[in-house]
Amino acid sequence: MTWFSRADDWVKDKHSRAGLFDLEGPLGLDPFPVEGPRSRFRRLPREPFLTTLAEEKWELTEEAQSFLFSFTCGYLSLARTILNVTGPHGLRDLVSGRAVTAALGREITRWWDRLGTEQLQQAALCASTLHTVTPSALAAALQAFTVGDQTPSGAAKADPQQLVLELLGLGILVPVEPPKGFSHIPGEGWRVPQAIAEGLKLHFPAGFGYRKYRAALLACLADRRDLLGEQLIQARRAARWEYLVELVASRYHEVLTDFRPQALVALDRLPRSVEQQAPLLRFIRLHISYLFRSHAQPRVSATRPATIQGLPAVAAEMVMGVQSLRPDFLIKLSTSNEAAVTAGYMMFAYCAQGRFKEAVDLGHEAQRRLSVLASQDNQLSKQADDFFRFHRGVALCLGGSLTAGAEQFDLVSAPDLSAKRPTVPQLAADYEALIWGLMSGDRTVRRESLQPPVTAAGGYLRALRSLDLLETDEAERCIAPFEDSVTVTSLWPLMVVIEHWISLLKVDDRWWNRRFTDLQRQRTSHLRGKGLGHQATRYMHGELLLSRGRLQQAKALVTEGGAGLGGIELVEARIWLMAGEFGRAIDVAEKYTYDMQMPVRARAHFRLLAAAARWAEGSDHKQAERDFAAGAEICAAVGTVLPLALLPDRYRREALRILAEHPFWEEIASRDPRGSLTAEELRQRVLGARSVFPSQATMVDLTSREMEVLKSLRSNCSMQQIAAAECRALSTVKKQAQAAYRKLGVNSREAALQKAHELGLLNG
Repeated sequence: MTWFSRADDWVKDKHSRAGLFDLEGPLGLDPFPVEGPRSRFRRLPREPFLTTLAEEKWELTEEAQSFLFSFTCGYLSLARTILNVTGPHGLRDLVSGRAVTAALGREITRWWDRLGTEQLQQAALCASTLHTVTPSALAAALQAFTVGDQTPSGAAKADPQQLVLELLGLGILVPVEPPKGFSHIPGEGWRVPQAIAEGLKLHFPAGFGYRKYRAALLACLADRRDLLGEQLIQARRAARWEYLVELVASRYHEVLTDFRPQALVALDRLPRSVEQQAPLLRFIRLHISYLFRSHAQPRVSATRPATIQGLPAVAAEMVMGVQSLRPDFLIKLSTSNEAAVTAGYMMFAYCAQGRFKEAVDLGHEAQRRLSVLASQDNQLSKQADDFFRFHRGVALCLGGSLTAGAEQFDLVSAPDLSAKRPTVPQLAADYEALIWGLMSGDRTVRRESLQPPVTAAGGYLRALRSLDLLETDEAERCIAPFEDSVTVTSLWPLMVVIEHWISLLKVDDRWWNRRFTDLQRQRTSHLRGKGLGHQATRYMHGELLLSRGRLQQAKALVTEGGAGLGGIELVEARIWLMAGEFGRAIDVAEKYTYDMQMPVRARAHFRLLAAAARWAEGSDHKQAERDFAAGAEICAAVGTVLPLALLPDRYRREALRILAEHPFWEEIASRDPRGSLTAEELRQRVLGARSVFPSQATMVDLTSREMEVLKSLRSNCSMQQIAAAECRALSTVKKQAQAAYRKLGVNSREAALQKAHELGLLNG
């Protein structure tokens, strides 16, 4: 049982025995009897409070009623005092006036004349300056009061817990009400009603240096890590912006998770000049505001860590903030923590726009600035460093530099198997494991990364491991909790590639249209750019076309380099194999098989495709058998049989015949997490897998100009009209049309269009 939970029982017992009041309801409600010297401290629940005011003929609007109850926390004496000064109208505008403050001061003075002691008065004064009163916060305030006042006082030596209990008994403190949707606030305690706080502040000693007290209070709070929320509030109240920036930057994870309410109060409605000089405060306020709005969405918060969750929703505002910054903004940032976290948010904004190169360049520039600050003994906190490196890793990966991105994640990652809520280090660890799993197989993945997932990346990593053993149903179960939120995660291209393989093996062609629609809505800038997302979708689209036998359309996609996963190069090799151009298939496959920059997983595919092409060519069956064996060994190194399963059925059966006695079956089967898979069962899974790609398909190698003319033939226009519309010579258009007829094996417009439709050349 915590000290807070024991406080109610202690106060009830002590004051009941003393005969002071009867506590039948919750602590702080009606603590004093109706009659007697303490009756003016009587605090009422909302309905009796409003009923009493109505009986006294105060006509208040609903808004005025809510405001007055909140301001006085149900104390009738204070409500009457305010209404006697302001009247029932314009409460919100008039309540901060000097006349109201003076009236509250006189009322509080009458309270103290009857009830106060010097020690309790000083404790109440200190409590009135705090946002949330706890024993540790009160101790810091008492210490600051002594330093600021420069007068002898025994208050600092008093037991803070005892003083809190006394203030509770007097009704000066009321329980903190957690925000809607939150069941607990770290640092939970009590607060002083605003009306009481305003009155108490008039009791500070004459000539007391209030600004000096604020500075002393901040200094005392700084020594306590559990008082971060109070530090944020007091830094805002004292207008110590540089201190507020450092708090937010150095402990941003705690600000976003455990101290959101206090941070929102501290960051709300900042002066425009402060937002311009400290963009970090603007960025993190947007972030916290979204986290409050989305807290009631458990599906979202369950799949993404609180420190990353919600960023896509405020991307537009982040982009606007980035565009308003000076080009040399990094030089203006004076601390390492502020530079790191601000640069992290800016890299996120650039990535949201699809400007990956600018995000990577900013990361390099920020790293140089951090090195300069480090040389000046301005050290970087772990939380700020993690945030910066995480977003730098995301920027590198989305730009196509997966290895460099994984290295950044490695500097952050720290998998915590006991964590129920994902953190930045946990997410970085899962992203790193997923990257290495896709590039080099399960030998490069730490065993703890295959535990039950906390993040989407962890779920897709387990799905990949299941796919490697052709357990497609199990892979689907692994991604099911996260599938709906994939398109808003940072490294969505890695995950949709895994979904793509599942859909191919499950014969789910509808998946592509649904997922691509989601991506067009949420990741438009990524699809337009030349980064990982654009390349991954081109690869998936190419393989989808190949599965339908549409080689010409797939070939149109093979115009740019790969994305670090070897995807579009695989499409090219498959095209020539399916078209019967075995020599070209061997050339492409061998080129990338021996490319050390190519991921090991992709090289396994290339080696098996080269073996299949060599076997189909029939020139050297011995070499084909050696290539199949070499491909199997690479599969064993990766820990997967997926490249074998994705071979066209004709070549897969031959590969299984050649590799029937190869030891790689035993080696891969031994990696089954359950330990029950045998080599023969694994071989039967490969044999029984559906044939994703046809063994052969018609390839019509039309040029781009020939394709344009062929599409123009769908209209009823004559050749002369087509030439005029395209501003080309009639003879040129006729020559290209005849070339298209020859490649299609026809001799008329109608036959050409019919054949083109059969081959899917005119679709899309």
